[in-house]
Amino acid sequence: MARIRTIKPEFWKDTKIGRITRDARLILIFLWYSSDNDSKSNYTLDFVKKGANLHRYGKIIHEKVIQELSDNGLVEILDSKYLKLIPRNILGIRRSDRFDIQEWGEWKKISEIVFKRDNYTCFYCGRSDCKMEIDHLLPVSRGGSDNISNLVTSCRRCNAQKHDKTLNEFLEWRKCNER
Repeated sequence: MARIRTIKPEFWKDTKIGRITRDARLILIFLWYSSDNDSKSNYTLDFVKKGANLHRYGKIIHEKVIQELSDNGLVEILDSKYLKLIPRNILGIRRSDRFDIQEWGEWKKISEIVFKRDNYTCFYCGRSDCKMEIDHLLPVSRGGSDNISNLVTSCRRCNAQKHDKTLNEFLEWRKCNER
């Protein structure tokens, strides 16, 4: 089942959110979406650091960002290793809206397995002389999973063109647009 991955407009109207930096907002969004039971969760600082790196927000001075969230009443620092997301209405994010996060190291391993399986060759066009990416045959937005059987090697061009189309839709689209 596809999950909603959007930020509700009310998020940006919260004055506390407006006062914090971009990096702090990204960490806060990550914590909200990762939370169980309506954001009443404790987290290890290591979990937060891994999550920030997973989403490629660049190097963040984690302690400074966590302190900023705490100073604005959005998280509570429990001790040197744990923090708690302050319970609040999280703007319509329901338990079913959560997304599954694979650790970056695990995703890299899966990607490498797929690249090797496909001989570093684009599944769609057969190119092997360019940078490759991982694509979902059935897009996650349409109910697809991160299972290796749903993943293929794709060149950037094909991946961008396929976007959220199914395999059949993409092949049909290519046939119509190659004329």
